[in-house]
Amino acid sequence: MLQEIYVTKNKYFDKHPYLKGIFFPLLGESTLFESSNQSWATKRKVLSTAFYKEKLNLIIVLIKEEVRKTMLLWKDKYVTPQKEMNIVSEVSELFARIILSCAFGEDISEKLIMIETDGVVTHERLASAFRNQLERTLFRQFGLQLVLLPYSYNYYLSSKDRETKRNCDRIR
Repeated sequence: MLQEIYVTKNKYFDKHPYLKGIFFPLLGESTLFESSNQSWATKRKVLSTAFYKEKLNLIIVLIKEEVRKTMLLWKDKYVTPQKEMNIVSEVSELFARIILSCAFGEDISEKLIMIETDGVVTHERLASAFRNQLERTLFRQFGLQLVLLPYSYNYYLSSKDRETKRNCDRIR
């Protein structure tokens, strides 16, 4: 049944264009949110080679390694000194490192990138920057401007929105 829904009859279960608008600043022209048309089908076929069993097994190895390194880090940072841990922040950071490692085949999460926060440009680790900008991009949709004027999503009217857009451009 899942095969039928996601592969055979995918054209009947298209992605809503609003999703593309939400993630565009960070992910750009991603196949993930493209309409199910011939162009999408061609790109999907090319990308499918990345998800063969052998490659998925390699991805699992990368994920296990990231989790192992994170557990050691948490032990040194929180368990041994008996410090309180923000589990949501730490797990989202882990997810960001996993996504970056799987996407690029190596751990680039420690690479520094320029990020703007409240008008001040600093350097931030790529994993943190990716996680923070993804969060800002997602939560932006719940701002008053977009609740009242949902079709203004592609316009960055506030300074905070423009800052998020610049940061997303830097990450891409």
